Amino acid sequence: NWRKGGGSARMIEISKRERFYQQEYCGCIYSLRDSNRHRVASGRERIQIGVQYYTPDEE
Repeated sequence: NWRKGGGSARMIEISKRERFYQQEYCGCIYSLRDSNRHRVASGRERIQIGVQYYTPDEE
């Protein structure tokens, strides 16, 4: 299990350092549709594809 021993924290650390794209849904059109429906119903904006990236904590 990659999450044991700090694997999740390490993944986030690397993602921030390398400024990886941070996708807010699983990647399929159905997930995007359902995520946007939920967000709109909750008063949040729709997902904007390609604009959210992991950024270092100091920014």
